[in-house]
Amino acid sequence: KDIRRVIDLDRAPERACVGYCARCATTHALTRTPAAERAAREVLSAITRAGRLDFDAPVDEGGGLFNLERVYARDGGKMIGVLVGVERSSGTARTLKAFSGQLFGTWRVHGWAPPVGALTHDTERYRIEHAKIKGLSDELARVEARENALREEVRDKAAASDDMVARCAAHVKEERERRRALRAICVDLEALETLEDESRASKRELAELKRARDATVAPALAALAECQTRARELKSQRKALSRALQDEIWDSYRLPNLAGDMKPLREVFYPPIDAPPCGCGDCAAPKLLAYARALDIVPHSIAEFWIGAESPREFRVAGPDVYYGACRDKCHPILGHLLCNG
Repeated sequence: KDIRRVIDLDRAPERACVGYCARCATTHALTRTPAAERAAREVLSAITRAGRLDFDAPVDEGGGLFNLERVYARDGGKMIGVLVGVERSSGTARTLKAFSGQLFGTWRVHGWAPPVGALTHDTERYRIEHAKIKGLSDELARVEARENALREEVRDKAAASDDMVARCAAHVKEERERRRALRAICVDLEALETLEDESRASKRELAELKRARDATVAPALAALAECQTRARELKSQRKALSRALQDEIWDSYRLPNLAGDMKPLREVFYPPIDAPPCGCGDCAAPKLLAYARALDIVPHSIAEFWIGAESPREFRVAGPDVYYGACRDKCHPILGHLLCNG
C-alpha cells in the first residue's frame, strides 16, 4: 500500500522528474506538461501504427525482436519516456524517447536514447571480462562435481571400513569384560599373563583395522582437500574479477548535468551509498537527460508511460493519459545532478 501511495503521488505533473542536488542543496525538477503528454501519445501512436518499437528504422532491423506484440507477453511491459526540448544552437523543437533498461536484451535500438553506461554486455571489453568470469565458473562447477564425487567415495569407503572397525571394537569390548571377570577369580600367574597377551593382541587388531581404514580413504581425502583448496581459490578469483568488472561498469556511468559538468554516477548519488541499486542510471529519465545533453538539447518537459502487459507487482498499468514519475530508489538519487544547471 505504501509503494502504491508513493507511485500515485509521483504521478503528479510536478513530480515527473525530481531529485535533490547536493551541490546546490536544493531539489531540481522537470515537470510533465501537456506538450510532453502530447509527444508521448504521438510516440505510442507511431509504435502502434508500425507494430514495432523500432519504427524509426526504415526496415525491421530487429527481425521481429521489437515487434509490438512482444511487450504484451508475460513480463514484456516496458516503461517509455519522452522528453521535449529545443536545440540550444538553433532553437528547433526536439523530441527524444527512451525505454527503461534493455529492450528484449538489447541496449541500443535505432531512434531511441542510448544507455548511459558505456560498458554494457554487448561491448568487447565486457565480453572479454565476462568470458574470464564464466571460465572460472565453469572450472568451479567441474571442481565441485569432482569434490562431490570424492565425498561420496570417502563416505562409501569409510562406511565399509567403519563397519569392520565397529564389529572389532565390540568384540574387543566383550573380550575385555570376559578377561576382567576371569582376573577377578584367577590366581594362576601364567593364566593372567595369557589374558594380558590376549588384551594386547585385541588392541593391536583394532589399531591395525583403523590404520587400514585410514589408508583406504587417505588418497580420496587428499584429493578432496585439493579440490576444496582449488574451489576456494576459484571463488576468490571469480569474486575479485566480478567486483572489478562491476566497478568498471559503474565507472562507465558518467552523468552530465545541464551545464555539461560530467560526474561519475557513484559520485553524484545522493544520499551517498557504497553500492547503488542495480539498474541505477538505466531508467528512461536518466537516459533522456544524458542524451539531451549529448545532443545539446535544453529539456523543457518529460512524460513517462507504461506500454504492454501490466505489472501488478510494480503497480504499472497501461492506459490513455496514465503517466508515471521517475522512480525514487534508482532515479531520484541521481536526477538532482542531471537537472542541475550550476
